[in-house]
Amino acid sequence: MGQRHLKVVLMDPESGIAVDGIHFNADTKCWPDQTIQKVRAVYRLDVNEFRDSVMCS
Repeated sequence: MGQRHLKVVLMDPESGIAVDGIHFNADTKCWPDQTIQKVRAVYRLDVNEFRDSVMCS
């Protein structure tokens, strides 16, 4: 990942379904922090168009 981008895995605790994500412009003074087990996140699904590849994200 880039210097201020953090790869994350978001998991629904009820279904166990996991989705990969990227935290753009992460505060590198706080993240990553291995002691954090849960976060509340707001997200939006989007089509990822990167280097001529298209993926659902």
